[in-house]
Amino acid sequence: MGGALFYSAHLLPLLDFKHLVLFRISQTACLAFLFVPLSTVAYSTIPQYLNADASALFSMSRNVFGSLAISGAMALVTERRQAQQAHTVHWMTNYHPPYNEALTQAQAFMQGRGLSEAAAQSAANHWMYKQFLLQTAMLAYNEVFIILGIVSFLCIPFCFMLSPITESGKVRATH
Repeated sequence: MGGALFYSAHLLPLLDFKHLVLFRISQTACLAFLFVPLSTVAYSTIPQYLNADASALFSMSRNVFGSLAISGAMALVTERRQAQQAHTVHWMTNYHPPYNEALTQAQAFMQGRGLSEAAAQSAANHWMYKQFLLQTAMLAYNEVFIILGIVSFLCIPFCFMLSPITESGKVRATH
């Protein structure tokens, strides 16, 4: 899962549909390797007569923690987006030649589409701002994918802390 999240951290504004599908497949394919062992571990220490109650509790916990994780990830995206905007806004000034060139090109394009000079300047500024927001959003999502990938890899040591005890209270035989 960590590898899939690192792979997904290559978002670009003009990314084609094929790569988005590959990102999503890589993220969801590994879920089988997460939920099947998780379910096995959750039910291995439960007596047979409590399986229905354990199933309800396990499903509820999975839904609640999934919702919390999604909320946390979206809050992190919002925070990282604001941080990216704060760190990159200084490049969007008249004192930065590449910004001036892009703004001039956008304004010329708008005038070529039939807008007056004043309207073209306003439209070019609006277009540049939209591009700025798009770029900072991409940077924020890429950063969050990297953070979540690191968190995924940090969870690996916890797998070795799982107890080999079964529902009968005996240690499972490992051959």
